[in-house]
Amino acid sequence: STGSVFHCIADNSTAQAVLPILRANCGFNTDALSAVSFAYTGTNVSDPSPVDAVQYFRASSAVLTLEGYNNTAELSPAPHLSDFIPLPMDTDTTLLACLNTTIGASILLVD
Repeated sequence: STGSVFHCIADNSTAQAVLPILRANCGFNTDALSAVSFAYTGTNVSDPSPVDAVQYFRASSAVLTLEGYNNTAELSPAPHLSDFIPLPMDTDTTLLACLNTTIGASILLVD
């Protein structure tokens, strides 16, 4: 079990298509509530925001966020690489690598 909480935000059809692949490839418990898709409204203060983003996919139409990550360089109009905040030390990098690889391979720019 990991303490890292990731969110993949995408349009509904993309989310529905990638969720079973993430379950299979990254070892999600299929009964876990956190492994279901839901509508993102952005109106709740606890919803993921741009500063939580760790990776964008498919021309930025999908994003992987990490709860607790606060990369304020995302708010800059032209951030420098040195401005980006490193991931928290306790981030599950094995899970992050699986998510990045699986999402990147699953949601192509052109079908």
